[in-house]
Amino acid sequence: MAYFRSTSLAPLSVVIACALSASARADLVRWINPAGGSFGEGSNWEGGPPPLASDTAVFDLPATYTVTVDANRTIADLIVGAGAVALELSETELTTQTITCTLGTVRVNNGVVHGRANANGGVIHVLASAEFDRGGTAGNGGQLLLAGTLGKQGDGAGFVSVGAGSTLVVASTGAISSRSVTVNGTLRVEAGLITAELLMVGGSFVMDGGRVQGELGPLLLPGSQTHFFNGAVIVPGTGTDAQGSLLIEGEGTTAAVARVTGVMRLGGGGEAHPISPEMSVAEQGRVEVGAGGMLSGRFYRMDQGVLRLEQGSVGPTGGFESFGLYTNTALELVIDAAASPRFVERWFRAAASAFECELAGSLTIEVLNGNALRAGDTITLLTASSPVISGGFSSLSAPQLPGGRALQTSVTPTAVVLEVVAGGANPCWTADFNGDGNVGTDQDIETFFACIGGHCCATCGDADFNADGDTATDQDIEAFFRVLGGAAC
Repeated sequence: MAYFRSTSLAPLSVVIACALSASARADLVRWINPAGGSFGEGSNWEGGPPPLASDTAVFDLPATYTVTVDANRTIADLIVGAGAVALELSETELTTQTITCTLGTVRVNNGVVHGRANANGGVIHVLASAEFDRGGTAGNGGQLLLAGTLGKQGDGAGFVSVGAGSTLVVASTGAISSRSVTVNGTLRVEAGLITAELLMVGGSFVMDGGRVQGELGPLLLPGSQTHFFNGAVIVPGTGTDAQGSLLIEGEGTTAAVARVTGVMRLGGGGEAHPISPEMSVAEQGRVEVGAGGMLSGRFYRMDQGVLRLEQGSVGPTGGFESFGLYTNTALELVIDAAASPRFVERWFRAAASAFECELAGSLTIEVLNGNALRAGDTITLLTASSPVISGGFSSLSAPQLPGGRALQTSVTPTAVVLEVVAGGANPCWTADFNGDGNVGTDQDIETFFACIGGHCCATCGDADFNADGDTATDQDIEAFFRVLGGAAC
């Protein structure tokens, strides 16, 4: 585009200049000094003086250089289309609609931009002492690398958005203070801070430490992949709505959660807590609490969903409110018998002073190291300090235990107990006699004969291998080798 910077005093030129002014024409003013220099020095710009309030500054030299903004400036826009530009504000203020990077990189340092950062294919570094008070965007594969601030601190102005295929990284010193943050690409927070009325994620969201707070959200949309770890804290005003996949792990990692429609998994010290003060799971939702994970507060199940509690998990610490009262809910428990030599685990409790607990959902049991379970063993699943438990599970799905054993539940007004009883469809124990997960090995044979000799390990099967009531007989040995060879008992 041609520039109008005529110094002629001819009447025709004056007429043309007036006409252009009347149409509010804005010039593209191009930087021409590959060595860098002062923004206010006219010789650094093609055509003369630096860009004015209605002009767009263009930096497209294939070079690496620094441009110093040595005074407060107002321009229409700033575009970086090539090279690597360091924009040094020197504690000044630059007023512009956007700083856009389409190719190459721009580093903004040491001042305030009254405008937005737009990484539209290129890379924008907002250094620790820089601020874009109207937020920013990343699109077309662009990257926003934030060590400073997006959004005016304290007033939540502007908005931040990350398009599909684009990335926003918030470093430890970085902060977002915005009305809304929308992520369809990738958002990675490395111990930084996000304060937003709404954080809506449809792409990938990773928090390696850091903190999120705000009046609404995060809203984790279907298909989103979210990972909170390493002490990340999420304290939005109304609680996280997890419609996608959410993993919370690591000591000190906590998230306020209002509702789970997708899959939420806790483990390794990760904690989810209700917001006000309850948590619900929708019909399609699934909550998995692994070893070291904690589900704190009260768990309030409004719709059909699944809660899976694995060995070493904690919670819900506040118990269940009306568990299964409204619809057919599902509970899954994973029991590691070898890790619980007395076979008693209190998985969760009902707070008698607060509510009654009416069972109506299904119960699914998974057993690890099932060899260690013996007829007569009990596992306490739920307890109440006074008679408040009623109803019963609509169905029990439990594995077929070998060795003539079966699982059944017993419900009383104060407890729900899983019992190991004699019976079952399979009288013989398995060829994984030592319970290490490997079937039919030399170790299985050695431990079998040691057990026949009176020395059974804690995870081994029984010397009465065929469960006929007679221990360590020829029939037990014959049955063991039949099973070892893949035949029926």
